[in-house]
Amino acid sequence: MRAIFPNRSVGVARQYCGHLGKVANCQAGMFLAHVGPRGRALVGQPLYLPEGWTSNDARCAAAGVPEAQRRYRAKIDLALEMLRRARALGHLSAEWAAGDDALGTSPVFRDGLTTEGMQYTLELRCWTG
Repeated sequence: MRAIFPNRSVGVARQYCGHLGKVANCQAGMFLAHVGPRGRALVGQPLYLPEGWTSNDARCAAAGVPEAQRRYRAKIDLALEMLRRARALGHLSAEWAAGDDALGTSPVFRDGLTTEGMQYTLELRCWTG
């Protein structure tokens, strides 16, 4: 099935898709969830835009992307921003973090968690050769 507005699906680009485990034409979501004894909830879900989107203001405007969200931020930066914001607002008091291989292979993310005083369990990619 072909999309009616292929240039207006916000954030669609050829990029790594965790669900597929490879690069594909897709949208990439960033989410922060809290799981605790009283339940679970999403506490963060910022819009991720690849550089191909943030460098094209007309495309962002046509898709309805707010101006404040049209600057590029790497997924790692978004993840740390979500975590820090949730903790600053008092929405997150967890001592542990978990994440996929995109976060696990990032020394910047691991160092950010350490700086926040958090322990972590993060997925790593398996390379065979």
